[in-house]
Parts: sequence; C-alpha cells; structure tokens
Amino acid sequence: MSKLFLSISCLIFYISLSAQYLETTISVGLYPRALLYNPINNKLYCANWGSHNISVIDGENNQLITILEVDSNPTALTYNSNNNKIYCANEKSNTISVIDGENNQLITTICVGIKPIALFFNPMTNCLYCANAGTNNISIIDGNKDIVITTIDVGYFPNDFTYNPANNKIYCANLDSENITVIDAVTHQIRIIIPVRVAPCDLVYNSHNNKIYCANWGNSSVTIINGETDSIITNIYPGWCPWSLAYDSINNKIYSANFFSDNVTVIDGVSNQILQIIPVGARPKNILYDDVNNLLYCANYGSGNVTVINCMSNQIISMIDVGSQPVCLALNKQYNRIYVANFTSGTVSVIKGNIGVNESNRKILKFKDFEVYPNPTNNYFMIHSNFEADEIKLYDVNGKLIKKEKMQNYAPYRSYSQEAKVIRFSLSGVKSGVYFVQIGNERIKRKLVVRKSLNDK
Repeated sequence: MSKLFLSISCLIFYISLSAQYLETTISVGLYPRALLYNPINNKLYCANWGSHNISVIDGENNQLITILEVDSNPTALTYNSNNNKIYCANEKSNTISVIDGENNQLITTICVGIKPIALFFNPMTNCLYCANAGTNNISIIDGNKDIVITTIDVGYFPNDFTYNPANNKIYCANLDSENITVIDAVTHQIRIIIPVRVAPCDLVYNSHNNKIYCANWGNSSVTIINGETDSIITNIYPGWCPWSLAYDSINNKIYSANFFSDNVTVIDGVSNQILQIIPVGARPKNILYDDVNNLLYCANYGSGNVTVINCMSNQIISMIDVGSQPVCLALNKQYNRIYVANFTSGTVSVIKGNIGVNESNRKILKFKDFEVYPNPTNNYFMIHSNFEADEIKLYDVNGKLIKKEKMQNYAPYRSYSQEAKVIRFSLSGVKSGVYFVQIGNERIKRKLVVRKSLNDK
C-alpha cells in the first residue's frame, strides 16, 4: 500500500513539473490592448485602451510599479533596445508617447498621422515605424531624437509590420488594399508593392529560408513571399480567417491561429506544406512562440483560456484558464513567464513555466555549449552559457582579437536554467561586420553579425 502511495505521489510530482500554471492575476486599467516586456529593466508594460494609461509591472515580483497617463486609447507598444525607450501609439489622439525605460518618465509626445495602430522598431537603423490607418501612411521616426524623419504613403489601412534582416527591408500589410508595401530600411524608399489576398492582417519572417508570411483574414489564406525577390511563392489555406502568425525558429515551422476554425495550423518552413492542424479553444486571436522552452502559446479570445503546445511534437501540453477575452501575449525570458492581457476583465494573467517544462522542451545546452542572440545585432548581444570560463572574446574574420571582457564585469541575468547563466555583452566601439564569439579558451566559437546605423557608436 505504501509503495502504491509512493508511486502515485511521484506521478503527481512529475505531472506538476511538466505543466504550466497560472501564477497570479494582476489588475490593470480598462480594456488592456497591448503588452511589452523590457528585458533591460525586467518590466512589463500594459497599454490600457479604455483608461488611457499604461500599467508598469515588476517582472520579478509581479507587483504594479506605477501607472503612466498617456493620450487617448493607447493601442500598440514597441521597445527601443538601443536607447531603452518604450513607444506607445495612441489611436484616438494621433500621437506616440515616449517613455524612459529606466525611470518610467514620459520623455516626449510625437504627433503622427490619424489612427496610429501598429509600431515597429528597427534596431539596425534606430528607426521607429508607425502605421497610421486613418491617413494610409507610415511615420518614420528617429530613435535618438524622437522626431518624424519622413512620412511614406502606403496602401489603405496599414496595420502590421515585419522586418527582413537579410535584405534590410520593412514589410507593411495594408488591410483594405490587399497588398504589402516593401520599404528600403536605409533609404526609406518604396521598393515594390506586393498584391496578396483579401484583408492582410499579420506578417512574420522566416530567418532560416528568408521568407515572409502574410495572413489574409478575408479569404482564409496565407501568402508566402520570397524575401530576396519579393515574389510570391505560393498561397496556402490553413483554416477559416487566419488572424495571427508565429515563427518557430528552432524547428523552422510557422503557426497560424485561425479565428473561426478554432484551431492552429502548422506549416513547414521548407516545403510550405501543412504539417498538422491542432484544435485549440474558441476564437484563437493571438499566438506567441517561446524559443526558450520551444513552446507555442495561443490566446483563445472566445473561451477565455490559453492553449500551450509543445512545438517539437505539436502536442497540446495544457489548457490554462485566464481572464475574459484574452487578446495578446508577452514573454519574460528571465523569469520564464508568459503574460496574457484580458480585454474585458481589465487584468493581466501571469503563466509560470517551471523546470520540468524547461528541461523537456527548450533547446537544451549540451555539456559544453553556449548560444548568442540576438543575431544579427548592433549594440549588444546576450550569451546563454554553461561554460566555467570567466572571459568573453570577440574576433574578426581574420582571427584578430577585437574585444574581450571579464564575465564578472557584467551582472548575470536571471536564467531559465540553474546549470547555465545569461550574460549581456556590450558592442560599444565595435564596427559593423562578421565576428566570432569565444568563451575563455574553449574551441567552440559562434558567428555573430553586427550591423550598426550611422547613429550607433
């Protein structure tokens, strides 16, 4: 009897290690619409569309730090990783609020076009892109001076962006024009307009195969585009009204959340074929890929829950109840948390991932291994390492030592694994080019591409 009890206890313990769970629920403002995580200061920002403010939450203890008043109906957020600033698009006041990520102070307010609804920051050029749906144009803003550099006319109702780092191009989906505007990230000139299908609403980039994917809400298709030539490769039909796309960088798969099909479709990044269709909750509205744990999170707007999917097996791990009408998600890699904004509940749900899920699903570091990200980058990179060595070295393509730092000079970030640590390495004084990162005297080196704008030092 005692052996049976012990076996059941072990089973329960194993299951508890293997499941995600709802850690807490945080009250925010009215109708939370957008979420953003600041990795430098470990803070979460929640744009509350109905109360015209932003809730700032501590990423360590889940406590509310402050509430920032902004302009009318904040609807989109993005992060300036070069200058540690948060940008908030205010839909009804036609402005962008600029917030200091360190002290939570409002720096300035930028006037843009009518109905700004989407933002994108390009760290390589230190420029912010704002889609103005009411005036059918894009405001391009200098990330240092926070002023509008130029305004580009695009199609009707621009509503989403993605970036092609291989060819340094910005893609803007125009919902009511049934096309995508492709912009040169350096000259800010329009390179081409790509006709797609009805109501393009979401874009994602495949870094393995240099492809762009466009979800066309109106005719239930996804257009796949060659990132080099900007020609259409094919159109596929994943489900009824694809709303949100996510890219799995480990397994080279694309996920499409299909709003009226109540499912998520898995697309192969090489063959462009549908691999699997996964039933989820009602009205899946937003999906997020977690590259730390190799998991996909799907916010189900109609059923008030989040589906968690193992991206290696495409199997559902769990279904977690959150608030009413979850609309968006954000990832805190340092503390292994997923945040869910619940539109009509006025809350943010915090989903916690624990060691069991980490060890079984994320890209595990081998006995002697390390990862370098983001890559390409400009002003810094992160190292996830399990090496004992205490020195980081940066070499150019000719084998010349460019820079080295003692690892103890940098405070380690809270890691998602007790066996490894995460270090932030500054690229101050390093020019654009291809480099190799080495830890101590280990033979393993990781290639790193550095791309700096004219404003970078």
